[in-house]
Amino acid sequence: MPFELIAEYLNVSVASVLIVQLVRLKLFVSHRVFGVLIGFDLVSSLIVLVVPWKLLGFDYRFAWLAIMSISCILYVWLVYAMLRRLMVHHRGILSMSRRVSIICFVIAGVVALGSAHLELSALGLSGPVGLASWVEISFVVERAICTASLALLALMLFFLLWFPVQVSRNVAGLSAGLLVYFAAKAVLIFGRDVWSPDSLRLVSAIIILISTGCLLFWAIYLSPAREYSQVRLGHSWKPADQDRLMGQLEALNSALLKSRQQTKTPTF
Repeated sequence: MPFELIAEYLNVSVASVLIVQLVRLKLFVSHRVFGVLIGFDLVSSLIVLVVPWKLLGFDYRFAWLAIMSISCILYVWLVYAMLRRLMVHHRGILSMSRRVSIICFVIAGVVALGSAHLELSALGLSGPVGLASWVEISFVVERAICTASLALLALMLFFLLWFPVQVSRNVAGLSAGLLVYFAAKAVLIFGRDVWSPDSLRLVSAIIILISTGCLLFWAIYLSPAREYSQVRLGHSWKPADQDRLMGQLEALNSALLKSRQQTKTPTF
């Protein structure tokens, strides 16, 4: 059995354990977007691995396009869900962060479509848009969405490390794991245009194992106790700086809330 296929089956097994753990520990509801993403990845992997596409006479690329489309939607949804969890007590900053996220994803989509046009032209696929063209476009769009999601998650972690905001230990663990998870996916997608087919299969297997490691970490780390246990990552080693930074954060949040209220209030 090829090494890549072994890595895929291992990933499916660990993802199944994680889903069972989330349901058994009653954490699926509180982290439902994360659970839906992992569950969808699990189901889509099983579909690709188990369904006898050749016997059915069905081009698996159609299923792959549908899977990628839903995956991109889930990536965006997950970023918004993480923003809401991190900024639940700072609604002014949450509102601004959502606007920034929308702008980032719109820019990523526009750049992706422009890049897709250039890549299709280079590959000689600039004529009528067929299945091969849609596959190439989907690769570019997924790459852009993954990169935007990765950048936004990195900004969230930077925010947690800079400001001493209290979050649950589960949220902190999810944020750190998702950063590695999206980084692995982004590297695999970018590598498709760089590595040879043989190298890509090896790198793909390695990245699948890294993703499997993230799934295993979540399955072990996430717990009901950590859902209610709070932690402050930012400047935890400098208690004197915490009050100053929290004061700055509260002032920024209040200013954004006030600006939002003034915008909504009609003037005559």
